[in-house]
Amino acid sequence: MPIFATSAMPMLRLGNQLVSGLYTLFLFTKSDVILVVFPMLIIALVLVGPTDFISFYTAFIWLELHLLAFDIKNQLIGIEEDRLCKPDRPFPSGRISPEKGQALYITVVAASFCLSFFQGLTVVSTAYFCATTLYNEYGLSRNLVLKSPTGAVGYMCYCWGTTYIMGHNQPLDTTAISAIICSGLVFSFTGHAQDFRDRSGDALMGRKTVPLALSPGAARWSLFFIIFAFTMGLIQFWSPPLPVSTTFICLCFVTSLRFIIHQSEEEDRKSFRCFGFFVPTYSQFSNAFQLRAKARSYDHRSPIDHMWFPRKSVNQGPVTAAAFPSHAFTTLVYPQHLLSTHRFPQFSSSFGMVSISPRVVLIVIISG
Repeated sequence: MPIFATSAMPMLRLGNQLVSGLYTLFLFTKSDVILVVFPMLIIALVLVGPTDFISFYTAFIWLELHLLAFDIKNQLIGIEEDRLCKPDRPFPSGRISPEKGQALYITVVAASFCLSFFQGLTVVSTAYFCATTLYNEYGLSRNLVLKSPTGAVGYMCYCWGTTYIMGHNQPLDTTAISAIICSGLVFSFTGHAQDFRDRSGDALMGRKTVPLALSPGAARWSLFFIIFAFTMGLIQFWSPPLPVSTTFICLCFVTSLRFIIHQSEEEDRKSFRCFGFFVPTYSQFSNAFQLRAKARSYDHRSPIDHMWFPRKSVNQGPVTAAAFPSHAFTTLVYPQHLLSTHRFPQFSSSFGMVSISPRVVLIVIISG
């Protein structure tokens, strides 16, 4: 027994170190799991339809590597700010030293480029790391005008990379490209929504942000009008059915008015979570329902043309998909491909659909 216990100690120690290391990596991206990772994966599923597990997992790893690289460098630069506002992060809590953090950053960037090379996304990764370098190391995060547009470049790279990988490395069509550009434009003009929750840290670091540069009323009401304008513009652009348009408008009011009614930093964090679900995805909903109208033009046999909820079984006709925030509805269906079974017939079976909890997302399928 003593011999067995002695031989097991190194393995136990190695296991503890591995778990501790993985938890440290998780802490780097903890605040972005719901606000970045989850919406990006949903957007990709909406644009390409159901995918196989390997493609889904590869897209997830690609996204995590790029996000992790950004967060490591961002937190390396903002250690003093995190000591005040977020002391549980890896650097201020002492879980990892800045020197090891820099080495980890270089390793993650190299891994990101390696994966992008094999996936045909080298250009996307290059654009992403150019944008994040300008943001973190050349002061654009402190620039009142350029901060959000620079962040939007990274945001569009997230969308593009995950969509491309889940689509089995097929070129993105014009509809997907339009939807990604729309998301980038929305983020360019509404990115300052994230700054309300970090006002004390931004003031400490001397950053110029909209919530600090404008009066509280002007900053919050400007966000409301921008979100409302984009909502109406995208409804006009994508022409979704009336019930969908009404839902988007209601969610727009709920999301934006929360910033006006609740103004503490803690409440602003909750408001930004709502924002993080709504704004990154509602242009994709409009996109999906526009495709629904096009798909129905090929086949008028559907008995649910004017119903909100689809059937849970899907035939071989044209289909499209849309995802709603978790608070909207909870239904799980197993779809065919986004437009038809002709694009990727080898993945046309619903068996290839990655299972997502019905308590998290609604995948709406409308078949011809």
